[in-house]
Amino acid sequence: MADADGPGGQSQRASERQLLPIGMSANLQLASGEKIVVTLRDLSTAGVCAVRNGPGRFQEDAQLTIELIDYDRGQRLEVPASVRWVKPGRFSTMLGLQFEENGEEVAPFIAEHRGGGSGT
Repeated sequence: MADADGPGGQSQRASERQLLPIGMSANLQLASGEKIVVTLRDLSTAGVCAVRNGPGRFQEDAQLTIELIDYDRGQRLEVPASVRWVKPGRFSTMLGLQFEENGEEVAPFIAEHRGGGSGT
């Protein structure tokens, strides 16, 4: 999964990205069992761009589960994913995550948030 902000430089997305309201959070459960809270930047049926405050020790191709949460609507969805790119920053770490299975189960979650931003 390449992203204009990721190491590849150019977007190679096969599905439309949906920008999300600022502050929408998710949990990442690593293979070690550790849970990490991230903020979502955008979401598509193929994957998600997540931001972790502070440094992170993420490796490309690492397997994890992302738990998408919308507290206002009472929605929670767990999706297996893998890390496609990592972009460390001064105060945060950006992650490009690709869903392992067909991300169509994410489509209803995306549809609920269409008003939160515009796809790019």
